[in-house]
Amino acid sequence: MTIQDVAKFMYLGGQTVPDDYDQDVLGELYAFTDRVEDELIETEDGIRADDGAEIVDGFLDTAYAAMTGAIRKAGAKKARLCWEAICDANLAKVDGRYGPVVRDENTGKILKPEGWTAPDIEGILNG
Repeated sequence: MTIQDVAKFMYLGGQTVPDDYDQDVLGELYAFTDRVEDELIETEDGIRADDGAEIVDGFLDTAYAAMTGAIRKAGAKKARLCWEAICDANLAKVDGRYGPVVRDENTGKILKPEGWTAPDIEGILNG
């Protein structure tokens, strides 16, 4: 499943899939955050019930719902470019480019190592 597949789902479902970054849809985006929130609630319900299938389905449906919002705002091509930049930036935290992996001692969360730079999402959207 790729961002193009999610965009196809949106298109076939009658949702707007812009060709490029759409700066004038802010109010409309709340519907997408509502969908993400609904999926998170289902995920939490699965955790409370210790239902492995519901947990995995919930996390992945949350990601899918979030992708639809990104596509609605950025268009499929720029959403894909942003996703690739985010994936690369996150991989850079652990692949040795900036030295050893840095983790939060309490949570285990992977942190940003010294020298790490965030992806240029604004540059992609406005490019």
